[in-house]
Amino acid sequence: MKHTLIFIFILFLACTSNNKETINSSNSKVIEIDLDANIGEKNVFDIAVSMKMLRLEEDDENPIGFINKMIITRTRIYILDSQRAKSLFVYDLDGNCKNIIHRVGNGPGEYTYPKDFDIEKGTENIIIMDGNQRKLLYYTKDGDFISDLSFKNSFVNSFCTTNKNVLILDKGNFISDESNNYIRIIDNKGGTIKELLSVTEYLKEITISPRNPLQKLQDTVLYLPCLNNAVYQIVDNQIALRYQFDFGKSWPGKAFFENEKGKHPLQITHDLVNDKYVSFLNFLESKDVIHTNFYWDGDDKLFSYYYNKNSGKSILFYSTDQTLSPPITISESSFLCVRYVEDHNPGLIFFDIKWE
Repeated sequence: MKHTLIFIFILFLACTSNNKETINSSNSKVIEIDLDANIGEKNVFDIAVSMKMLRLEEDDENPIGFINKMIITRTRIYILDSQRAKSLFVYDLDGNCKNIIHRVGNGPGEYTYPKDFDIEKGTENIIIMDGNQRKLLYYTKDGDFISDLSFKNSFVNSFCTTNKNVLILDKGNFISDESNNYIRIIDNKGGTIKELLSVTEYLKEITISPRNPLQKLQDTVLYLPCLNNAVYQIVDNQIALRYQFDFGKSWPGKAFFENEKGKHPLQITHDLVNDKYVSFLNFLESKDVIHTNFYWDGDDKLFSYYYNKNSGKSILFYSTDQTLSPPITISESSFLCVRYVEDHNPGLIFFDIKWE
């Protein structure tokens, strides 16, 4: 199995709403993932050199149904269940439940669809994004409501905070009369600071998003746009291409998406699978490892790829275990996946990778 890393120098142009800013991106990487190789079925138990399992305390009145996003800090584990519980669960590092934010409604401090969340550095305030009411709700670390910030005039797909207490909004592939960009950077009062990265023309209005498009690696914000195979980095309100996953002929191109214009996302997903293209691409990155997972060769095979940035070694396999999630977050240097158990809270599995 051959996975090569090619270092390239790329110059690309991106326009903001305020000016025609040229953004240089150098020292980016192309990571080639060879899907024609002999790929076997495995899971994290086969590739882990060390592993720790954590059981989360049960709450019979408000159990976790599905984990949409997780953030782990030095003292807390935050888990968002957007669809089923519509709650943010807060645990200590031993799995003891410390708090549950469940504020469903239309009143002050309430939400109808908790689509995303983040933890504000310094204050440890909890920020929950209501995808339906298009607003951010601020709570103290103990769950008391503080205030909200509305963005009713624009669609926001996801968001994250930065170390400088500004917010980065991912607008997905939606455009408006005022903007043709993926990213909007705002201050804590909602004022626009800058817009970055023009939306790819043939992807406009096609709404299939990665699990967590915006992620943080120390002081760097990482961003994977909708239906894209390129990961960008945002530092000091500047954006640059960081690396790109190359799947060869298995990645859908311009011709495919132009033919899909106007179709429902479920139909587009069906066509991606039927045409044997990579779909539902996600990513994570630690200090030493780049990870991506995706579906290919049918809708029951979830592929996982790990690349060691230091040694250049890589691991590629697929899994059909529907009870075991791919990695969904990173705690220090360990990846973390979820084991779903019927009628109980999911179990968390922390693991480090064995490089042969």
